Amino acid sequence: MFIEKVRVEANITLKENIYLLKTFAPKIASHSNPGQFCNIKVSETSYPLLRRPFSICDVEDDYVYFLFQIFGEGTKQLANKSEGDYLDLIGPLGNGFNPNGDYDTAVFAGGGIGMAPFPYLKRVIGNSRQIKTFIGARSEREIIDYGVVNNFYATDDGSKGFHGNV
Repeated sequence: MFIEKVRVEANITLKENIYLLKTFAPKIASHSNPGQFCNIKVSETSYPLLRRPFSICDVEDDYVYFLFQIFGEGTKQLANKSEGDYLDLIGPLGNGFNPNGDYDTAVFAGGGIGMAPFPYLKRVIGNSRQIKTFIGARSEREIIDYGVVNNFYATDDGSKGFHGNV
């Protein structure tokens, strides 16, 4: 675990209220595993007081990516960060996934922002195994399928894929 002041390299809007934050975080990048997370201090001030936990979405060289959705003040402030801004991160935290188990097919299942850790897991698994991804959302508009492959969809309203829960 490290406390690292990291530089924002990009903050990309993927969909309405959905962002991909790219940070230059070499210490965290070199020690992280798929399924871990970081606690991010979103402001230089004391408001909001508490750090926010975010799944590590992907790691590429010295860069750590976070996928997030605006839900409240903390994520609203994070969405307003731009290239050159700095953030204070604590991480990597948590146990993460075990991508090296004895299996032929990896099955990812999640919905909404719960899809955030899967791009990194996909990168680590690589082409060594088949991957199937099951993605749920309220509607097609709210589907988050960034960085995953072989996708099967389920929506509550039936607008894409199976009509029901993933």
